[in-house]
Amino acid sequence: MMRDRGVHGWFSAGPRRYDDLLKDPCVRVLWDSYGEKSKSRVSAFYQFVHFLEINDLTPRDLLEMDDREVKAAIKRAVLQKNGEGKYSAARVMFYTVLRFLELNGREIAFSRREKRLLLKRVPNKIVRQHVPTREEIYRMVDSFPKKNRRQWLRGRAIILCLWQSGVRASCLCSWTFGIFEDQLYPRIKVPVRIKVVANRPEGIYNVAEDTKLSLYDVNYYYAFLHREAAEALKAYLDARMEDGWEPKPQDFVFVTEGNIEEAKNKPLTPAHINEIVKTAAYQIGLNPKAIWTHCLRKAFRKTLYQGGLDPDICEALMGHKLPASRGSYFDYHDLSFVEEEYLRAPWERLDLNHLRKLEKEIIEMQKSKEERIKELEEEIAELRKIMVERDELKKRLEKLERTILLMGV
Repeated sequence: MMRDRGVHGWFSAGPRRYDDLLKDPCVRVLWDSYGEKSKSRVSAFYQFVHFLEINDLTPRDLLEMDDREVKAAIKRAVLQKNGEGKYSAARVMFYTVLRFLELNGREIAFSRREKRLLLKRVPNKIVRQHVPTREEIYRMVDSFPKKNRRQWLRGRAIILCLWQSGVRASCLCSWTFGIFEDQLYPRIKVPVRIKVVANRPEGIYNVAEDTKLSLYDVNYYYAFLHREAAEALKAYLDARMEDGWEPKPQDFVFVTEGNIEEAKNKPLTPAHINEIVKTAAYQIGLNPKAIWTHCLRKAFRKTLYQGGLDPDICEALMGHKLPASRGSYFDYHDLSFVEEEYLRAPWERLDLNHLRKLEKEIIEMQKSKEERIKELEEEIAELRKIMVERDELKKRLEKLERTILLMGV
């Protein structure tokens, strides 16, 4: 069915391929199991549709098959995806089908060896990835053109906030004005605190949300922003206010820009954030295929390690659960301690430790210079002494020569 185009030439939203499947209760239970806020539900359902198409099945046909036939169908579809080089899609398909079967009372077991053979991971992404250095990140920050002021300020703020907070792109998209209204106004409080929760309660707008935390069995953690990221974020928010935005606590921080009114001020998605990061990388001569949002999260961890932070604190600042007794003994509630540790990391454009090292080298050079001057002065004094002695010797020789001449006469 052809879809109509809107005012600006965009296609209007049409029916999704899985809409008819949702009419069946056995499929609807799979849809509902993801929850309203799940960002993976749509991709999972498209892979479920692909699985049914590859095997020419309906959901009911799948449930009526015996275990051996079900495993054969899953292997067939997953191997086809692997053959197309779509390894991530194959994994999503595998677990979505198993989830559908489990929710409908079917348990299909795959051995560890079978999973290892079916669910291949591609190392190429890790091999080709580039984790930017602090200098490269600041070059990315400064690379955005100033033609559109709000886009320029937004790009700077996004790169700095991703790096200095270490949050995932999906979490950044959930930031609301309520998180920052008391920390950026009237004056910036450094570091800016951001409480990140697994699921943000309805009507609460002073926390960010990262649904992936639930996978790590973590309810919340705190992220922070250093001064330059906080200043860049405030500059972007100020620019939006200058254009007539009257902020409310529930308003999203990062929104779409542009000249088309219908497309402006919509919340950014992780895909938008990823494109902004890749654009910044391209603008400073880095390969955009080697950098994505998670590379900035890895740069965040590397910066923490460069600051000499304890690995447990680094993991806590990234929202990871500490294993076994380490998690039991770590005080997640001592926010001031974690905050002080965060501030130890080298977030500034110029590394203070490097400056101190240069200062020490200059002092040593100055000291060495003074010692050399003293040595030269001593040598000069010795030479002058020699010259005086030489002059006296010369006079004595001349006197002796005159005496000899007189004696000869």
